[in-house]
Amino acid sequence: MADTRIISEYEEVTKCLRTRTTDLAEMRAMMNRLENEGRLDMLFAMMNTFLRRGGIQEHELEKVPIIHIAGTKGKGSTSAFTECILRHHGYRTGLFTSPHMYQIRERICIN
Repeated sequence: MADTRIISEYEEVTKCLRTRTTDLAEMRAMMNRLENEGRLDMLFAMMNTFLRRGGIQEHELEKVPIIHIAGTKGKGSTSAFTECILRHHGYRTGLFTSPHMYQIRERICIN
């Protein structure tokens, strides 16, 4: 029998992921609002907090190997191929895609 705590946490996480979709227009509006209010530094402070939670200091960020794939078509397959090739060659990988194809668990893949 599955641990009900784990199931509950999984359901909470998937619910949270479903509500965390932010489109570009919404992000730009937030950035403009913070800039107009003179609080853009708050955004950078939040980003630094998330970096520290991940064990990364701001000065180390340039050393973190990141591939960001953008465009209008083929991002998902290009990301999947890139992740597969890197993992096959012994690299530790993390892949975040959105939206998912079939199940929400597809959005975040580690190794």
